Amino acid sequence: MYVGTSVTVVLQADPTSFVKVASLPPGQTALFRDRSRFYVYDPSYLEVYTLERKADAILILKPVWLSRPQARKETHGATVSARLKDGVLSELAVTLEPSFKDETPPTWEMEKLNGMKSVLVEASKQMAK
Repeated sequence: MYVGTSVTVVLQADPTSFVKVASLPPGQTALFRDRSRFYVYDPSYLEVYTLERKADAILILKPVWLSRPQARKETHGATVSARLKDGVLSELAVTLEPSFKDETPPTWEMEKLNGMKSVLVEASKQMAK
């Protein structure tokens, strides 16, 4: 599944039920959903955060696309994740995919996710409607 004016991959999205739910500030940020998850599109980085309800919190996941020398295109090399509960982000982490286990983790992705906090809080309010 893809969103945006350029090709932005949305991993595990169900294309038959994928719809836009709301526009979120700032700019072209948007909330989408399919049968089982919600997604926040961040146009500033052309990235998509997956939001899943887990008990009393929301699990946030985003694939991190990494490149290798001589590779023709980037591949899913890591995942940045966090929990959102009562407007508080916690448990921020970056997990490398097995094929990238010897690489340096892209820890800056946690800072980017933290910078999305206000958008993710707003998305969580929309999810509750």
